[in-house]
Amino acid sequence: MTPTATAHPPNDAVGRQMSWMLGQMNTDPVSSDVSSRFTEQFQAEVPPAQWLVMLGQLRAQAPWVLESVTSDGKAGSASVVAQGRRYSLTMTVDDAGRIDGALLKEGAQGETATTWPQVEQRAQLAAPQVSILAATVGDDGSLEVVHRSGEQGVRPIASMFKLYVLAAVAEQVRDGALSWDQQLRLTAQDKTLPSGTLQERPDGTAVTVREAADLMIRISDNTATDLLMRAVGEDTVRAAAARAGATHPEGITPFLTPRQMFWLGYGDAPQALDARAKWAAADAQTRAQLLEQVPMPGPGPENIDMTSTPWRSGVGWFATPQEVVQAHLYLDTLAGDAALAPLREILTKNGGIAVPDWSEQAFKGGSDSGVIALSFLAPPPQGTQRRQALVMIGTGERPVDEETFVAATADAARLLSEHR
Repeated sequence: MTPTATAHPPNDAVGRQMSWMLGQMNTDPVSSDVSSRFTEQFQAEVPPAQWLVMLGQLRAQAPWVLESVTSDGKAGSASVVAQGRRYSLTMTVDDAGRIDGALLKEGAQGETATTWPQVEQRAQLAAPQVSILAATVGDDGSLEVVHRSGEQGVRPIASMFKLYVLAAVAEQVRDGALSWDQQLRLTAQDKTLPSGTLQERPDGTAVTVREAADLMIRISDNTATDLLMRAVGEDTVRAAAARAGATHPEGITPFLTPRQMFWLGYGDAPQALDARAKWAAADAQTRAQLLEQVPMPGPGPENIDMTSTPWRSGVGWFATPQEVVQAHLYLDTLAGDAALAPLREILTKNGGIAVPDWSEQAFKGGSDSGVIALSFLAPPPQGTQRRQALVMIGTGERPVDEETFVAATADAARLLSEHR
């Protein structure tokens, strides 16, 4: 691709640092003041010597053309093009104008899709197998399909399984077994690998049910999920999933915690390797026995091979695109209960994608090696009662291009929002 325009950095702290960096990425001589450009914390993470090596590697791809840039003086983002590929550059600076954050990553492939076939084609640039379900929702909860393509059977859903955990928590609050303000005590056994931040808190930390639920959905916190699953129990989660529309229990049995999934899916102990080899063909009882034998001595394996794809061995959580929509609709119904009012805020705090006519949409996504899954339930715009639902799931035998898949999903969301 070629740049759509040529931009110039603004004359503010971010703009000046971006200008310096782009110069270094192009033809400027190696700068002697690298250390003065970055905060001490940034240099602790990326030493100047390492930064110079990186700049040398980037210089080999020159010229880098600045296509567009935005900045508020403290944080900025830019689109740059080199050798026919588009990248995004984000940067933040401290009060002294020194760089305290910088990230260059390849941008989305393909052009903006304006038809459903184009959405499919763009999504397939990111993941070979793509499932799409886009629908409007009738007053009775029935779906009027706007677009459906790809495999509509049981698919890996990654962290979208947390919708079922949230349903179990909400039911327990409704029934008086839990309260939103109830404090749960974090233990070492609850802690697992990111995503999330709760694993960084000390053992014994008090976390309310409401905060854990918020973290689980808003930033997909895995430790918060383990904590909540311990509070309600696996059987309760699986029963709630059935009430939320899950009709393929084999896809969520056993209902793994994130910690279990990491050790089962990525562990290199002989027991984990044996369990993975047998998992897909095993019945529920055998799976429980295999899982019990897998050692789990900490939050998760230290060295995870992200080129592996546990979902292909049946490890993870699985549902159909329509079942994911039903889970959203079930939670939306629960949120109508006054005692469960926080549900709507929990589900909508991370809006996912900005779409015209979609305000405060419920969103849950997830990703794992070889899997990306995104789901939305948009409330009706003013003057109509028609909600809209969108589920997109992409899979492959290697890590997917998340940037491109998200861009394709944004295209799909815009198309769906225009269908009223």
